Amino acid sequence: MFERHSPIGESDTFATCSEYGLYLKALDWCMREAGRYLPSSWFIPDSVIAGWNERRTANRLVANGIWEHDDYEHGYRFGYVYRRNAPEHLRDSRKKERERKSRQRSDTPGVP
Repeated sequence: MFERHSPIGESDTFATCSEYGLYLKALDWCMREAGRYLPSSWFIPDSVIAGWNERRTANRLVANGIWEHDDYEHGYRFGYVYRRNAPEHLRDSRKKERERKSRQRSDTPGVP
């Protein structure tokens, strides 16, 4: 299984700036696609990587052990854990935000 990497403060994990850039770009794409569901591992299809013209960089990430290529699903898998982006933290922060909004709505004068 792959290891979870956090590029924040560990950019020396990446051999080149292009690897680091693709990693963050893929993470951004995955976060937008995930919506409310936050997986423990992220997946980005080969077609997206090809559309970005980043196959060579993606292959370097695989060679360096940062990503894994999934031949069955035709894409790349990787883990990303950083305090603010960890699934548990995001779930907790969303729950707190819902509770805060609920309290605000119930405390608003003139609202039944």
